[in-house]
Amino acid sequence: MRGPLSLPLPRRLRQLVLANFACPGNRTGHLARLAFRLASHEQQHASRLCAEACIDLLPAATPASPATCLEVGFGAGHALAELRRLRPVGELRLLGVDASSLALKLATAQLGGEPDNAKLFHCQADDLLPVATGSCNLVAQVNCFGVLPRAQLAGACREAYRVLRTAGWWRWPTAG
Repeated sequence: MRGPLSLPLPRRLRQLVLANFACPGNRTGHLARLAFRLASHEQQHASRLCAEACIDLLPAATPASPATCLEVGFGAGHALAELRRLRPVGELRLLGVDASSLALKLATAQLGGEPDNAKLFHCQADDLLPVATGSCNLVAQVNCFGVLPRAQLAGACREAYRVLRTAGWWRWPTAG
């Protein structure tokens, strides 16, 4: 008979599970921390993949005319940080909106404070975004639209479309 950990799991997941089950004490607390760590790792990976897929969609830019990228629901700021890493400073202007004040703090820390080429906003995805109409070369979201309440989704889509330039890209990755 096979044990629960003999199923094919990614190596890192197996290590995390074994490390947490090896700890004495409250198993529920360990499992909760494990679930949080796995979700965080998964989010970082998804953000990195989204940024890598998006970077080639941005037009050639110069410091005088940087490409502008808006991330809706930036969370901890992993995708914004990855975009900044992939594009030279001055060639990219980063914008981000998120409804969570904690996300704003985490993303600001992830970006090393608020650099000159990044501006983060605290607002709902379906609010009138503090971004000029037609100003973004790219609007991206990693998981935001998948967790928005249905009542907010139409407004969020309308706002994303409003800020997008005519020849811009809207990156909406889906599972599967």
